[in-house]
Amino acid sequence: MRQVDRYKFFGIGSLAGIFLVILFFGQRSSCTQYINNYLPNGRVLSEIRFREKTYSPAAEKSMKDLNIDTAFIHQKVFRNGHINFSVSQPRQEPCGFFVIHYKDSLIPLRLEVEKCQDDVKIQKIEQE
Repeated sequence: MRQVDRYKFFGIGSLAGIFLVILFFGQRSSCTQYINNYLPNGRVLSEIRFREKTYSPAAEKSMKDLNIDTAFIHQKVFRNGHINFSVSQPRQEPCGFFVIHYKDSLIPLRLEVEKCQDDVKIQKIEQE
């Protein structure tokens, strides 16, 4: 049997196997949240989400002016935000510095966050 024929049979068998696995087990769309948490953006946001948070007086004033609360920041920004790694300094000592952008139809936000070993300090919140 020629080498080209072997590759043809291997390709046909692989495609048939993939088709049968998808047919029997269905698509695994529930795995996307786990895959996203392996990416740097998802890992940092999930670490920030589960640590204790403190807000600076400037951040609290901005929240009052923009009419947003901590629940909005926790549920929306820290789940759907995007970290700008070109501006952030994740290896800064003693606390890493991150800039998080959140684009919503109502309020586009920019947060400056310090992620320390035990807690997260939200330094600044501003509307873009």
